[in-house]
Amino acid sequence: MPGELVVPVPSLDVPAQPADASVLADFSGVRLFLERANAVRPDFETAPANAAAVAEIVRRLDGSPSRSNLRPRGSRCCRP
Repeated sequence: MPGELVVPVPSLDVPAQPADASVLADFSGVRLFLERANAVRPDFETAPANAAAVAEIVRRLDGSPSRSNLRPRGSRCCRP
């Protein structure tokens, strides 16, 4: 397409393995996920009960910013 510009977007960093809820926000992939999840559900936050699920979702998205923008719709099922 004329005028189209392809810009590579690097992956965001994600936890390599299950991480404690207190350190999840240290990862840019998790921060983006939480930002988008809060847009859908303002009271959503990571807690010991859901930390493993949040980390796994972000890992499965491979740190892709575009995928992370889509996934939080499913956050309605996650309980803080």
